[in-house]
Amino acid sequence: MRYGRTTNALMFRSEMSASHARHLRAKVLRINGSELEEELLPLLRENVFHVTTARAYWQIRRDGVIRSNQDGRFRFTYPQSGRSYGRQHGLVSLFDLRDKTDEAVRSTLDKFYFLRPGESLPVFLILSEAAYTRVIEPPPSMAAFEYKYIWIPESEAYYPGDLPLPEIASAIRPQIYHVPDPPEVVAAREAAMREAFDEIMRRRNERLTAERERKRAERIERQRATRRAKNAKAREAGQE
Repeated sequence: MRYGRTTNALMFRSEMSASHARHLRAKVLRINGSELEEELLPLLRENVFHVTTARAYWQIRRDGVIRSNQDGRFRFTYPQSGRSYGRQHGLVSLFDLRDKTDEAVRSTLDKFYFLRPGESLPVFLILSEAAYTRVIEPPPSMAAFEYKYIWIPESEAYYPGDLPLPEIASAIRPQIYHVPDPPEVVAAREAAMREAFDEIMRRRNERLTAERERKRAERIERQRATRRAKNAKAREAGQE
């Protein structure tokens, strides 16, 4: 009977995850790529969320769960996933931006720009508040593990084991676009680049000229020293 109850519970959770996946719809937002921190970041502040790619998002919806990928069965979403503390310990990596200062968020973005972490468009899966009690923090120091694992101290957190979709409250799927700069901005940027290049070349030419002058002065001094030495020998020979 106990086995039967466990099996039924697993089946129920699986059916619930599948049902939730069918009803989970990502909010699609068109966002200017040059304004991610102004338009997208405020939607993520004070939330706990998982970042994935659009391709992985559809796999998550099919599975009804975000897997820790501890066994490495799935291709790593991002290069650093191979050394992730969370993945190595069977945890799902999260970003916890609750009560974080601007400095902590900036430091996080400098380490891993989760707003646009790669070439693929990201999807943000927002954890429900009901699941906050299960969120765990990383260890206090990487040195304790001899830097074998990595994490982002300011904001990384974890969900123990695979994360079922019913624990996800919402999803954000930004469609990032780029607005071409006006012609005068392009022209000004190109002019600044040319000016910077000309300055680099001017300094290079100055260094080359100075180096030629230094070598020329050294050559003249050697020639004079040689003549002085010859004249000295000639005088000595004459005195004999």
